[in-house]
Amino acid sequence: MGTGSKASSGKIALGITEDEVPLGSHLLHFWRTDEEFGSGVRFLQFGIADQSQFCVLFGHDEANRRMLEILSKTSDNLDRVIAKGRLVILCRDCSASVTLARIEDAFSAAVRKGATAIRCLGNLGMGREPLPGRGADIEELF
Repeated sequence: MGTGSKASSGKIALGITEDEVPLGSHLLHFWRTDEEFGSGVRFLQFGIADQSQFCVLFGHDEANRRMLEILSKTSDNLDRVIAKGRLVILCRDCSASVTLARIEDAFSAAVRKGATAIRCLGNLGMGREPLPGRGADIEELF
């Protein structure tokens, strides 16, 4: 991925474009095509390539499966990255409150392990079945 993947000067390489963004940024990447989907995967590829960064992947089963297929082809030792907790995969299968608790647990573990940055990528599956849990909607998650 090159040196652009390193967290420095309070910024990280985005991966989706050539831009760097300030740490702590919240971004949305809407995709409609396979190429746009692949661009979103690069956001995590940059984090996986930098040993000091941790990643959280959250989404519906189909999107998570597609992401992992691409990552397994582009990232060396993806199984080891997952085993070390540098990539945490969360499914869209519980209520918003449980999902938020799982995300918080993943972030806390990354901080304890010395993460310089945490990249979180979510594929909510808009237009799919409603999120699990009574009253759960996107506003509760973000």
